[in-house]
Amino acid sequence: MRKQIRAELLKLRKSSGFLSLLITMFGIGVALGFVFLSAFEPVSGLEAFNRGIIGVEINIIVISIFAALFICGEFENRTIGTSLFCGRSRWSVLLAKISVYFIGVAILVTVFLAAITMIVTVRNGFGSELTSDMVAYLVRTFALYLLGRLALASFCAMLAFIIRNYIGTIGVGICLSISLLFLVMQGPQDIVKFTFMWQMAKILLLDGAQDILLSALVYVANIALLVFVAHFAFKKVDIR
Repeated sequence: MRKQIRAELLKLRKSSGFLSLLITMFGIGVALGFVFLSAFEPVSGLEAFNRGIIGVEINIIVISIFAALFICGEFENRTIGTSLFCGRSRWSVLLAKISVYFIGVAILVTVFLAAITMIVTVRNGFGSELTSDMVAYLVRTFALYLLGRLALASFCAMLAFIIRNYIGTIGVGICLSISLLFLVMQGPQDIVKFTFMWQMAKILLLDGAQDILLSALVYVANIALLVFVAHFAFKKVDIR
């Protein structure tokens, strides 16, 4: 398993597609930071951080593209069967691939959020003293932000293992994710609050430890379910 993860990390490090997405996310973050700076009303670094936290659409597009590049590329190039022919189980192959894919997603969304926050903070200041309560808020919100994006990444990975081609995964990933985001915002709260899409949209409205714990559990449960479905789809693939 360790060898498989090291091999996947090497693929990630050498991936020109990942590097391009990383530069793109940094560039988009910087550009949005300057947009906030040119706003009629001054925006602080904390406000920029909060706006970056709830900015889901850009993440949907980039994560869908990354899922296509990192996962579908193995099917398109017929390289995913190499590990299976070496005697490794499909579960271990998927787990190694998903684990490193999650690392890539975490790097991408962190760079995006950091770029927005830093650009605005350098010019307008952070807008709040870094008290212990503020640090706790930043850490908690960022952790939930990261979990939410990993849940979104799980959804895109599931689609990649089902569709197994670049264009289909990107197109369906973007369209279906945005459609689901719209639908859950219109649905009954007692039901849709158990979806990662609703939790991502409402992340700044969480009130109290119970809401925060529920949000984290929803993310983890959604990730586990989506990875299980991806594994089920992978088991059905005829690899020659």
